[in-house]
Amino acid sequence: MKRTIRNWSATRSGANIRIRGFDANGDAITIKCSVIHSPDHHNTHPTAQCEKGLYHDLI
Repeated sequence: MKRTIRNWSATRSGANIRIRGFDANGDAITIKCSVIHSPDHHNTHPTAQCEKGLYHDLI
């Protein structure tokens, strides 16, 4: 399931990146990701590539 994470911050945790923020319901969430992709012509926001190949929008 692709999520949109708002008001996020990222910190490095070993080989991973830990992203903390809020989901669409306003609940605090923390996810671990391997890569954050910068915006490109397909996406207007950064996207985080996380476990199980999921991508999350960071806004």
